[in-house]
Amino acid sequence: MTKTLDLMHQKIETIGHGLLRLRKGKGHLNVQVSTSKYDGQRLNCIFTESNLMNQPLNRDVVLIQKKGDDFFYITAQVDDEVKKPCKVISLKINKACWFIKKKSGNVAWMEQKYVFESAEKKVS
Repeated sequence: MTKTLDLMHQKIETIGHGLLRLRKGKGHLNVQVSTSKYDGQRLNCIFTESNLMNQPLNRDVVLIQKKGDDFFYITAQVDDEVKKPCKVISLKINKACWFIKKKSGNVAWMEQKYVFESAEKKVS
C-alpha cells in the first residue's frame, strides 16, 4: 500500500460515513453508509438498511465523503459481501481523490491534495 493511500485511509476512517452511489436502471441510487478501513486497497461500507443494496459483486460504485473543507471521491468495485449482523460490503478501490476547498475573497475552488489510482485500473 502506498503512503498516499494510507493517508487517505486514515482520513476516510476519521470521517466515518459517506454517500454510496450506484447505477440502478437509467438512474442512480444513493445510500448513506458508514465506512471503515479494511486492508490494502479495500474499504468496508456498512449499511443501516440492508435491503437497499441487493446488488451483485464486481459492481462499480462511487463513494463520496465530505467533512469541513475536505472532499473525497472514490471509484471502486464491490469485492465481497457479508450479511450478518448487518450488511457490510468490501470495496476494492480503483481510484481515490482527495480535494480541499480553497477560498480567496468571493472566489472558491477545489484543489487536489492526493490521488491514488490502482495499477490494475490505469488506462494507458
